[in-house]
Amino acid sequence: MMRSRGNRFSVLPALAAILALTMTLAATRAYAEDPPQTEQRDKRPNFNFYVSPTCSVSRSMLLSGTDNHVAGLGNMGELNAPNQMGQPGYEGVLNQRVVTVASLLRDHGYHTYMAGKWHLGMKPDQIPHARGFERDFSLLVGG
Repeated sequence: MMRSRGNRFSVLPALAAILALTMTLAATRAYAEDPPQTEQRDKRPNFNFYVSPTCSVSRSMLLSGTDNHVAGLGNMGELNAPNQMGQPGYEGVLNQRVVTVASLLRDHGYHTYMAGKWHLGMKPDQIPHARGFERDFSLLVGG
């Protein structure tokens, strides 16, 4: 990606992050069957990322690079127990204590786009555009 910076151009590496829930490992291979053993088989980078049982909690960790409690989603907002209501880490939305990867990338010259379910807040300061995405095609509520 070429970006103009005054009188000079810089080349930024292309990045893509995909969060696919309810997807099997076989779906990430070229074929659902095991292909023959080769040197190139399954040479995917290991990001050491863990998912949670619910989508918005996983999304908060991926976007912030922090523990889900730090990001405000100790649980999916709709599942908070009475003793969790109003407690730090259980806001049920991506809180302002974390910076998103999209904001960091945008601030360093990348174009940032998002498509899919958001489910991290619906107020104007919580939507994808407010959290670093230049453009988005998103479903704000859970689905």
